[in-house]
Amino acid sequence: MTRRSSLFLGIGFALLAFTTSFAGLSDVGLTWDEARYFESAHRIQEWTGRVVRGPDRIGALDREAIREAWDVDRYFNPHPPVYKEAMALTDAVIGDHFGPLTGFRTSSLLMFSLLVGLVAGLTATLIRPASGAGAGLALLLMPRVLGHAHIAATDLPLTLFWFVATIGIFLFVRRGSRKWLIAGAVALGLALGTKFTGFLAPVPVLAWLLFYGRDRTSAKAFLLWMGFAFVVAVAVNPA
Repeated sequence: MTRRSSLFLGIGFALLAFTTSFAGLSDVGLTWDEARYFESAHRIQEWTGRVVRGPDRIGALDREAIREAWDVDRYFNPHPPVYKEAMALTDAVIGDHFGPLTGFRTSSLLMFSLLVGLVAGLTATLIRPASGAGAGLALLLMPRVLGHAHIAATDLPLTLFWFVATIGIFLFVRRGSRKWLIAGAVALGLALGTKFTGFLAPVPVLAWLLFYGRDRTSAKAFLLWMGFAFVVAVAVNPA
């Protein structure tokens, strides 16, 4: 299957995932941790507005102001901030039109849609079109994953970032794709910036490399992948 055809297949599945689920985002009851995440995302929105529009832009850049906005000292919300930053962004864009529940949850749905599209498109490229369509449908119809796509939490962001991080280094080792290696490193950094379990992602990758990629190029790729990921993780966590 050509790259263009695989791209269209992936885009089609991503759009299918988004359009079939968007209208039902507000139908799912509020989960116990979402309320805290919403508060945290709202504080990030307020801080961003203070920096962009004022007043007291200089004061907003104070260390304590940043720590307050990013919930550093609040035990009930101990996770790193990437998923909350994504929630703050989607709510800022569509929250006024669809309400905050849909606004915040759209971030998870977008990541789910991207994941479905990537799985379908990459499988079609690496194996065959029927496999890509089957993989996309299997993921789209997986009940628990589909359920998490309707909840603003860490689950879908971490799933997407883990997938891109691992497939990125896989495609570099097997096919020499530097673009995918960079994408994988960025995704690993975002995983590290989402939840502590992101730090577990390198373990299976390292195990795989020990069996299938025992050469200098693979070793250098792994170190670059890890090093750039830590830079990204620091960049997305201003606190």
